[in-house]
Amino acid sequence: MPPFSGKTVIVTGSSSGIGREAVRLFARKGANVVIHGQSESKLKEFTASLEKCGLTPDRYLVVQGPIQDEKTRSALINGTLKKFGRIDVLVNNAGAQNDPADPDLDSVHNLEFLFNVNFKSMYDLNDKVYPHLRKTKGNIVNISSAGSQIVPPFAIAYASLKAAVDAYSKGLAVKYGPEVRVNSISPGPTSTEFSSRQQGGNGNLLETFKKIIPKLPLGRIGNPEEVANAIVFVAGKDAKYITGSVIVVDGGFIVGMPYAR
Repeated sequence: MPPFSGKTVIVTGSSSGIGREAVRLFARKGANVVIHGQSESKLKEFTASLEKCGLTPDRYLVVQGPIQDEKTRSALINGTLKKFGRIDVLVNNAGAQNDPADPDLDSVHNLEFLFNVNFKSMYDLNDKVYPHLRKTKGNIVNISSAGSQIVPPFAIAYASLKAAVDAYSKGLAVKYGPEVRVNSISPGPTSTEFSSRQQGGNGNLLETFKKIIPKLPLGRIGNPEEVANAIVFVAGKDAKYITGSVIVVDGGFIVGMPYAR
């Protein structure tokens, strides 16, 4: 029997990148999956690709809307319970680097925007999902960033809030234990458009990562599937003694950075 058979997994921010690959892997391992994003076209394209791979509509739910909107978060919880009757895993992957309307990453406006998207929404969603996870002895995976430990000067607000996610995850593991496990995953440079922008690039992966690769002990950029593997592992039964951990998936970026030429 697949390891997640009969279980229900919510992955926020899952229409592209790491979240998308996490959904794909959870589904492959038997889970019912809740897909969330803002782009209708990306959501339709993704669900069509899942159906081509054999995932039937009775095993997935799509919720569209900004995660910072309370209505979206309520729809995620209520829609999931209505369709599947349970919640076993919550992966908080939705996030932003800045408000698209404000290119100044250091502005107070962007700090407030990022707080709402990257931290407050996670905080609220975890609080509301906890009673349901307690019933299933489920777990939470909060997506952080290697930037929480090595702060890029062009993304101080973003990195600071990711450091808050790490501290929050540790505290929540104590508060929610022993019924519910809580961990965070810190991806390093990954071959997604979001990661390119996070590293100070313009979305052009090749251009951005030429500067990053020399700083990586493994000599290459990670791919979304590799981060998804870590997410699915820590959410599964083989990780049942892991809670309050920050698991770094960065190709050695954090340890290699001080020695980069």
